[in-house]
Amino acid sequence: MATFKGKIENNQIRLIVDVSVPQSQNAPMAFHALLDTGAQSTCISPQVVKDLALAAVGDAALFPASGEPIPVLVYRANIAISITSVFATGENHSTENFSTFGKELDVMLLPYQPHGFNVLLGMDLISLFHITLFADQFLLSN
Repeated sequence: MATFKGKIENNQIRLIVDVSVPQSQNAPMAFHALLDTGAQSTCISPQVVKDLALAAVGDAALFPASGEPIPVLVYRANIAISITSVFATGENHSTENFSTFGKELDVMLLPYQPHGFNVLLGMDLISLFHITLFADQFLLSN
């Protein structure tokens, strides 16, 4: 089972994900992501939309913790996580990939540009993985 290990910092799990336009010949782009088990849907920042020149495929309502719906655009994208032998947080992460797992899905536009990440990974994607949390570390496996 391919697995990588990371450090939980400031009560957050952050990863690097590859995002691409479906059916495109362009190489995926790497973005910083925040894993959020409380989010049902994966969301992307305005920066991802700009960098990949994504075209909206519809609209939806984003329901934040306040419960007040926020109208947002929806995009279709491939989001993948590279499972590696070892993952170190920060700039020094392993590039020795065993395999990449992800899927094509509808993602919602975040109504703001978050600080420190561009992709919010929701349960629609992270349910593909097994996540183990212990002390200040996590394991992510396929």
